[in-house]
Amino acid sequence: MTFKRGYVVVADYPYTDESGKALFFKERRFPKDFRQYVRLPDGGRQYSLNGTRRVLYRLAKINEAIADGRNVYVAEGEQDVESLEQAGMTATTWTEGAWGVGASPKWRNEYTEQLTGANVVIVRDRDDAGRQTASDIAAALKPRVASIRILEPAEGKDVTDHLRAGLGLKDLIPVLDAPEEPEPAQPARRVRLTPASTIKPRPVRWVWEDRIPAGEVTLTPGRGGLGKSTFHAWMIAELTRGTLPGVHFGTPKPCIIAASEDSWERTIVPRLIAAGANMDLVFRVDVVTEMDDVVSISLPVTLTG
Repeated sequence: MTFKRGYVVVADYPYTDESGKALFFKERRFPKDFRQYVRLPDGGRQYSLNGTRRVLYRLAKINEAIADGRNVYVAEGEQDVESLEQAGMTATTWTEGAWGVGASPKWRNEYTEQLTGANVVIVRDRDDAGRQTASDIAAALKPRVASIRILEPAEGKDVTDHLRAGLGLKDLIPVLDAPEEPEPAQPARRVRLTPASTIKPRPVRWVWEDRIPAGEVTLTPGRGGLGKSTFHAWMIAELTRGTLPGVHFGTPKPCIIAASEDSWERTIVPRLIAAGANMDLVFRVDVVTEMDDVVSISLPVTLTG
């Protein structure tokens, strides 16, 4: 936290190009205020974006979501974007902020271009400015995107308030009211005690002989750079070719990968090819939410959802 004259800088939000290079920053202050700036070579801040390319927040992630056919959420502010990301979504915002009824829209043509072909979900703020802003953005995007929906929070002013209230994405309210399906009743649970004398011992079956047991959870912890990802690629290659010493030796086996950080196109697939994996037996696993959003697996949310 940086102390300034009369205010405190509580966050710096980087706006980057497609490769992740920072183009400019948005400074959030307390008391609540915002300033945009370009970082100078000497570390100083130029509080002007004149001549600077304007981009949406999280542009690189937007491009990946569009390529994968996943939804892109558009929210009013970087804090809301981070809240949606914590819920497993790809989200973005624009630096200029909202506008009221009768005001000139601050949405730029560049932003529409950057969302071309996307499945867009606008989560508007629950006030007059939020409704006007969402309506104008939707009108600009409609001819250029694959689909578009507008939702609003059921609690509080914005999606951050909504999520902090303990509600989920499925609780966001469509602007065009739709009947909600009742949630299924949770099955009753009870405690059961089983005498150990009734449990029949069984021998250990090894996926990798004397190292990794079958049917169990195995962790491979370690610091970054030690080769964990390389080891996993080798292991998958051996399993999908049926060459790993163990119960599956001689029988190629399929493998499922749940990856939330590395890019499949740029990192995971090239790494598997280099390891010699049978790519027809390697599968990416995603989760489809009740709102038809395709998201990465997030434990324990996925198991309890």
